[in-house]
Amino acid sequence: MQKYPIPLLIILLLCLSAGPGQAAIDWQSKQVMKTKTPIVAMSPTFDGQKMVILSKGLLTIYDQKGKKLGSTKVKAGMDRIAISGFQPAGIPEKIFVANSATGQVEQVTFSLVTPIAAGSSPFLGPAEAPVTIAIFSDFQ
Repeated sequence: MQKYPIPLLIILLLCLSAGPGQAAIDWQSKQVMKTKTPIVAMSPTFDGQKMVILSKGLLTIYDQKGKKLGSTKVKAGMDRIAISGFQPAGIPEKIFVANSATGQVEQVTFSLVTPIAAGSSPFLGPAEAPVTIAIFSDFQ
């Protein structure tokens, strides 16, 4: 019979007697959003920066702070939602809403538009022109 050194036996016994450890989870509620209509379904965008909420006949997008960015109507009976795309990578974000009873799927695309206040910036052409083109050329 081969004899094992005592430290090896102690390590073996400690490994065999060790049970699963208990991990603690620190839960924190960061944001509470309130909507004016009952929620049917919801999903965050890929980057986690926006929340898309589907209510009866309405699709609404909120930012991380719960500020409403916009909404659009969708067909009645839509009760499922999925999101694809990533705008910072140049992949347009698409929202898919579906009616699980009829199998109908509607695709909604969106892009966020940031208004630019021209203010006292230099400009060419009439001030009341219907279109403004902003050129960013000096990023200092």
